[in-house]
Amino acid sequence: MAIQMRRGNAANYDETKMLPGEFAVATDDKEVYIAFGAGDSKRVLTEDDAVPNIVQGVWTGKCTTTRSTQVKTVTLDNPEGFSLRSDVLIIVSFSSGNNVANPKLNVNNTGEVDVKYNTDGVLYPLSSLPYYQWGPGVVIFRYYNDRWYKASADMGHIKYLNDNKANLDSPAFTGTPLAPTAAAGTSNTQIATTAFVQNAVSAAEKSLTATDKGSGVVKLSLT
Repeated sequence: MAIQMRRGNAANYDETKMLPGEFAVATDDKEVYIAFGAGDSKRVLTEDDAVPNIVQGVWTGKCTTTRSTQVKTVTLDNPEGFSLRSDVLIIVSFSSGNNVANPKLNVNNTGEVDVKYNTDGVLYPLSSLPYYQWGPGVVIFRYYNDRWYKASADMGHIKYLNDNKANLDSPAFTGTPLAPTAAAGTSNTQIATTAFVQNAVSAAEKSLTATDKGSGVVKLSLT
């Protein structure tokens, strides 16, 4: 039995001329249709559906490279048949994670390859926080366009962010935490920044005046 297929531009697609069981490919819109009868067809595939699911093999591996080492060495659990080609999927279990910018992968001695992340269909280097940081855990990479590894799913990064978040109850901040500076005269339970305190002290100093000369103890009350 021969399966018939038609192809052409989407504007020229006429489902009334399709025979039951025929496929039609819109080469410009990159869509696929199947006909169940004249005038009865369904779109079964788009480019967005197809591209993420074209996987040329899935491998698992482990990485014990330290977090601060830029090139991560990955050892595959079963390297038979593995080679670098577009859309190879590698599921890597990291024992340490990563905290260095612009990390690279070297999978089974196939060479150092840059790792990038995907945002709105554009690949960016892992050069800024928090994108290049992930803790111990699993990260999924896809070898993309014969040039890079694309981080497709990052369970390690999610764990890192969760482990390093500030708790809502009694958070312990480090570094130099920032907060809005309240208006002069504010008196409530919000955070008082150093700028707010300095402004209050400066205003109090300007309001002090001396009316008599003498000696003794002067008690000042800031209001």
